Amino acid sequence: MSIYRDHGVTFGLLTHLESIGLIVFRSTGGEFVKEWVKSVELNYFGERFLCEMPEGSEGGVGIPLGKVALTQVGRELAPIAGAEALPAHRDYMLNR
Repeated sequence: MSIYRDHGVTFGLLTHLESIGLIVFRSTGGEFVKEWVKSVELNYFGERFLCEMPEGSEGGVGIPLGKVALTQVGRELAPIAGAEALPAHRDYMLNR
């Protein structure tokens, strides 16, 4: 996806970050929340968003969580790594 490619996120980078223990990368399929929830709170660099599920979706809604997750070490290092929010990524995430 160009949102990632345009910001230097490549397959090689992801496999490197996984090899040094900062992320878990699943190149085939992402994780999904499958149980029914009426709303979910998302947090992006301190901005909080409440996403409400559409009416009539009581059978459950799959919420894609992506193919990459930070490990415990990755979560501990993230705040000091100098990452900055990208409004384009926030908007991409919210539109999904």
